[in-house]
Amino acid sequence: MSFPAEKLASLRQLIHSRINDLGVQEKIKECIDDGGDECGGANEEQLLSQLREKGVIEDIMASLKVSSQVTDKAGNISMEDECTCEPVKARAVKQNRRYVFLRVIGGKAFLEHLQESEMTPEHTHTMFTLHVHFRQQRFKSRPVPCSCEPDIQEGFLLELSKHFPSHPDYEIDKIVTPNDALSIRDPIHLVLTKTDKYGEISLVGSRYLEWRHILSDSMGRLCTAVELNGVGSEANVPAGILDVALELVPKATISLNKDVVTAQLSLERSRCAERERMFLVYAKQWWKEYLQIRPQHAQRLVKVFAQDENATNRLVCMYVRPLRAGRLLDSPRHAARFVSLI
Repeated sequence: MSFPAEKLASLRQLIHSRINDLGVQEKIKECIDDGGDECGGANEEQLLSQLREKGVIEDIMASLKVSSQVTDKAGNISMEDECTCEPVKARAVKQNRRYVFLRVIGGKAFLEHLQESEMTPEHTHTMFTLHVHFRQQRFKSRPVPCSCEPDIQEGFLLELSKHFPSHPDYEIDKIVTPNDALSIRDPIHLVLTKTDKYGEISLVGSRYLEWRHILSDSMGRLCTAVELNGVGSEANVPAGILDVALELVPKATISLNKDVVTAQLSLERSRCAERERMFLVYAKQWWKEYLQIRPQHAQRLVKVFAQDENATNRLVCMYVRPLRAGRLLDSPRHAARFVSLI
């Protein structure tokens, strides 16, 4: 694969101009002066590593916008339009924030779509889309053709902060340390959906990914294979596997002990299991008292627990979220009518 010479020259000129505009040359000189002999030699890898840790390379990439690529029948890659320096419509990296960079490398073992792998992309009408949710942050990937080994190549920048964006102290939060990040219990929720040629969307599989293992790595990186669970009766059967890589950005100066991270995760699991056990005992007692009130209650369709897409029993109240209606509902009577229609 090769780019046309004129496009490559245009891209180089664009990067050069952005480096001058962002003052990157001064930052490189400061890095060399601060590093002394360690960076002053011809060791480009150390210099690039320091620039990457300081977020210089991310700033350059965020300021560039490369047009989409088209692959012709001969397999060569060509550009549709000229490269521009318009800001990419993505999240800007803040200096006082730490992020988890989730990179999806690809998928495999989606055996239900084995026949679709033999079809060419032009004749594949069914598409995969990966959705990511983490602490009130939602992202989705570009649609890719369904196949046994879908070519899902995406990166998601997930922000770590002590408070949610809606909290009043969110703007004054300092950068999260590894100890602070260890206390963030929210997992990364991965959901894979399938869209057919008629536009109907169906759920393929989902998985909650525990990301805090990267806090014990000296480089703040982790590569793993995520097994997506099936849906409904096939919840215990893997729907497929996604290869992902996790990275802490910027890299922390210190890393946590692996035993500390393991102990914290084990403690949280034990506490969660104990809470669920205590609530199950309470729910059984409530149901027993509810049936004793009058015999007709045994005929009522009352559900205390319901299964999610992973066949996990959860309290029905966990599926209800408060909605801010504003002035849409004029009175409690209208609100009661609205709730009855849900």
